[in-house]
Amino acid sequence: VLKASWDLADYVHNSGVSVLTHCSDGWDRTAQMVSLAELMLDPFYRTLEGFAVLVEKEWCSFGHQFGLRCGHARSDVSNDQRSPIFLLWLDCIHQLLRQFETEFEFASTLLLFLADHVYSCKYGNFMFDCEKARVDCFDKYAATNVWCDVQSKRDTFANPRFSPERTVLAPSTAWKNIVLWKAYFARFDPTFVPPVECVQFYS
Repeated sequence: VLKASWDLADYVHNSGVSVLTHCSDGWDRTAQMVSLAELMLDPFYRTLEGFAVLVEKEWCSFGHQFGLRCGHARSDVSNDQRSPIFLLWLDCIHQLLRQFETEFEFASTLLLFLADHVYSCKYGNFMFDCEKARVDCFDKYAATNVWCDVQSKRDTFANPRFSPERTVLAPSTAWKNIVLWKAYFARFDPTFVPPVECVQFYS
């Protein structure tokens, strides 16, 4: 996914061409690739406000099926339509954060927060399978907006090392530079020592 996204960004930035992207339905791999490419190309999307715009624009408004893919309110764990599409995207951003730490206004704590709450059903942004259902949920049930909580806890998610210098990020996609997202996948291992910025998040 990371390699395909950089190929897309490379075509746009270095070749000056437009790129048409489309997976089978347009709401899984398309959302992954296009939103990652936008992160690589545009510093705005690497700010807290810009990242919120990116998620709403490329994932929510384009109809990613959060309910189906995350198995919300579904007891059938063998359903082959379940797939951690959004979680994989967050993992890719974790790889970018590792390689370009000072280029992002937000820290890995934001990724952990979103990774947890895409499954928690606490926020209307990540529920249901289409934009209309999500909008109706906000209107009818006054569902909580995830970005309101992100803004209210801005200090928790801010990157203290933020000092942007680059416009375009060209990541290494070689296997040796891709590492396990330990802060997410190893956090319940009692031998795991979390990164300093994650200690408060875990507590």
